[in-house]
Amino acid sequence: MLVREPLVENIFTTDFANSPLVSQRLPRAESGTYETVSVIDHTPRIIGYQAVPGLPLVVVLGYARADVLATWYRHVYTFGALTPWWCWSWCWAPSS
Repeated sequence: MLVREPLVENIFTTDFANSPLVSQRLPRAESGTYETVSVIDHTPRIIGYQAVPGLPLVVVLGYARADVLATWYRHVYTFGALTPWWCWSWCWAPSS
């Protein structure tokens, strides 16, 4: 691990050999995305990775699943609540 933000105290003592990326994903593809629970902070994350050709290096970027889907959930709550009203007013409301 070269860089992580925010810094976690156990980052340099964590063994990544059994992580889903090293044990399952990299043997099948040099790049990709997947969802997993982080071995560092135990947060559900969406992970993207790319192996660097010619180097023993993998670039990994992960976002918390909740952060990625926050805007989508906000839309679902807003429009999901309004949809029944809209359907009623469009289909069954008296015409003027």
